[in-house]
Amino acid sequence: MVTDQRTKADALAAFLSLENKDDAAPLSAAELNQFALASLSQGGAPSDWHERRVVSPGVPRLDLRLHGKAIDGHSAPVRLATRALTIVQDLVSVVGMAHRNKKSLSGAIPKDILQATELNLNPAATPGSLIFELRGNLAPINGDEIPGADPGVTLADLAAADIFRLLDAADSGDDGLMLDLQRLGPRVATHFRRLCALTLSESLLLDMRWQQGNGAMIFGQLAEASAGEMERVITKSKFTSERITLRGHMITISTEDKLVLRDQSGNRVRLVEAESFDQDPANFYDKDVVAEVDLEVEEHPTTGRDRPVHHLVRLTLDDGSSTPRPEQLSI
Repeated sequence: MVTDQRTKADALAAFLSLENKDDAAPLSAAELNQFALASLSQGGAPSDWHERRVVSPGVPRLDLRLHGKAIDGHSAPVRLATRALTIVQDLVSVVGMAHRNKKSLSGAIPKDILQATELNLNPAATPGSLIFELRGNLAPINGDEIPGADPGVTLADLAAADIFRLLDAADSGDDGLMLDLQRLGPRVATHFRRLCALTLSESLLLDMRWQQGNGAMIFGQLAEASAGEMERVITKSKFTSERITLRGHMITISTEDKLVLRDQSGNRVRLVEAESFDQDPANFYDKDVVAEVDLEVEEHPTTGRDRPVHHLVRLTLDDGSSTPRPEQLSI
């Protein structure tokens, strides 16, 4: 058993310098025990995160380190660890879908993409944190990916590169974060929001290191500040407002369906009374009307979808006169 601190450090350094070769001699039980003691004494601190040994190129690999208040020693609640692992796996897969131009909002992940981005679990522990080693497979890209994809990497590698670029943008407050999220689609944004929510609610910090199939390394981190920034970008909506005039027939004034106007194109338009609206809608039921409306449009930053709300300002009976020009408003 190793007891000298210097000897422990030497043992850890020697182990970390080993190359993962097929013809390497297996470690003995004594050597494994020596490494375990050295690892525990050194602590596996974040400072050595960028210096850990590189696995031989060939298989994509993600080292996911969980730490923070939610981690007790080198253990974590099963509920928390499985949620983190599941979200990360889903995120890799849906970014892979985006690279295949399959940006559906819901539904099962296609089998070929699921197989190409599947990660297999190999856990390891260090004091104050929990590290999960997740290994992918060598499924190559198939030529259907978005333009610019390097044929020398796997689909999982492409997905990881985008994920880490977004993490870096969130950490630095990069204005390109929203554009990248829009490019990858709303499903990716949804899974990032889930990961950010987990980080913020559980005081959980994530360090991530990805080794591509060609041996290249990339690093990323999700801390409280960057999680908050990404969540803000994903959930913040943009509002615009415009004063418009609608012509049509008032078909509903009930309290259940509110006010509904059938416009001249035959569309049903639901009206919400503005605070300044002071008329009795019953006077206009089943009549042709002119409705003065403030049209408020909520645009979601990542989906790009618009949600219109029609705020009714004033109603008049339609006498067939021309429609006034809309007045543009800003809010």
